[in-house]
Amino acid sequence: MKDLKENIQKNNMKKLVLSVALGMFCYCTNNAMKKKEKIIDINEILTTILLGYNDIVKARKAINAEEGKIYATIKDNEGKVKKVQVLQFITKQFTKEEQNENEFQDGINKIKKYFHLEDKKNDDECNEGNLTEIFWNEKQKDETQKIDGENDIIRNYFNAIKDGESIISKKFKKYYEEEKTKKGKVKNVENIVIEEIMQKCLGETKTENIENDFLENLGKIYDELGELYGEDFKGNKKATLETIKRRITLENTITEEKLKAFIKQKIGEEKKEGGCCHCCDYFWKNPKGDLGRKSEEKKLEGEGGAQWGDENNK
Repeated sequence: MKDLKENIQKNNMKKLVLSVALGMFCYCTNNAMKKKEKIIDINEILTTILLGYNDIVKARKAINAEEGKIYATIKDNEGKVKKVQVLQFITKQFTKEEQNENEFQDGINKIKKYFHLEDKKNDDECNEGNLTEIFWNEKQKDETQKIDGENDIIRNYFNAIKDGESIISKKFKKYYEEEKTKKGKVKNVENIVIEEIMQKCLGETKTENIENDFLENLGKIYDELGELYGEDFKGNKKATLETIKRRITLENTITEEKLKAFIKQKIGEEKKEGGCCHCCDYFWKNPKGDLGRKSEEKKLEGEGGAQWGDENNK
């Protein structure tokens, strides 16, 4: 009986040792087979920016024939286009059934940032001087063909903006986190890394002119991409660089402050100003609402939105 117990214990010990050995072998084999994750460099970030904004430029060109219809749809009774109408028009291109509320608000916020709409009040007029670009044309207006609901070509334009901004942010965030990790526990590591990212964006040849350095560096990379993507891509160089500049700043010159602000926005380090605005919440609940009618203002008041309704009518 004693011998039997000893044999059982020995067999169990052998099984345990074998199990541990096999486990270690599988662990080592799996680790050896895993591909090392690619490290992102600044040229990959800038390439992503150029490809994303080139797609936006192409999508913008595709809606040229729709400009008059868009203006006729979003203008107010005075013929002006205000932020509230622009946001309402954009929102109608995205249906509730396709996404949840967080996805909706995130997409709208990306488009708002692209156009610099987050800096405006709801009753501010939107024009070519205070937006990244305009996507309507008063001279071509067609009152008989207003756009009701979704339009595939226009929707593709807004999707190009939303998707491009999203991909650029993901790349920027990953690169930012990698650079912070390399630094280790360093005081003010966030500011140090942002400064270094900005300097890398300017390229190797640096002067006193930040805008020239940045756009020239982008231009060199764009030319290299042009060799890969052909003449159609090359033809959009000027428009793409101009769009990137307008996205970063509406002022005449890209300054250090503006470029850093753009980088901070892309990595999610910009100053948070609170949750989504009332207008986004209203559009989510009332995607087909007419914000110009007093009946809708009454509805806002009934839903606790009187403050937003009053602000819109100032």
